[in-house]
Amino acid sequence: MSSTTKKRQSSTGLKDASKALDAGDFFQAEALADQALETARAALDFKSMSDILPILRDARSLRFQEALAVSDEIRHMEAPFEEGDSVEPGCILVQPPFVGADARAMNIAALEQRVPVAIVCREPLTEMKLRPIVAIGRITVRTKVLRAADDANPDMDWFVSALYELGETAIESLDTGAEITRQIDGLMDRLATLPTHARLHDALAETCIIAAEASDT
Repeated sequence: MSSTTKKRQSSTGLKDASKALDAGDFFQAEALADQALETARAALDFKSMSDILPILRDARSLRFQEALAVSDEIRHMEAPFEEGDSVEPGCILVQPPFVGADARAMNIAALEQRVPVAIVCREPLTEMKLRPIVAIGRITVRTKVLRAADDANPDMDWFVSALYELGETAIESLDTGAEITRQIDGLMDRLATLPTHARLHDALAETCIIAAEASDT
């Protein structure tokens, strides 16, 4: 497939994603925008990538907010997630004996089933009584946060803050001294792992603009 064809496809995908978002179908908007982003990257069309990312960010933000809104409490994962299992909407805490791979499997299934979920996977407390948080996707992202006031049953503020800090750690771990396309790919890997973190989208869009401007000179 030629670069011109890929650019045309990403442009069409952007328009279709925008229409889906305007219609309130954030799952469809996310799927179309995500595919358009990958197509634009393959075409080295960094300007189109920067145009697509706000649509992708907004679609995912709506999905995340819907997950927060559908439940007043955080559910604990209580049984292994098997292929073919249905996912219930809402906020889910994954913790030992379950691990990041379990959280990833549930996230993938939720997208396929068009079910809004937000998932935090936490690991055992460190000796310093900090709580490790992990996400597994194209890469693994891990950070440590303060444990919740009620560690057995964290509240929604802790839950949302933990996800935010995980995304911030992902941004900070990027080698900003690397060649610009390597930075773009690094951010895309992080975004695939933490798709609901808004600032990751913005960081990638800003980097794509720098790449687009450099390619024009």
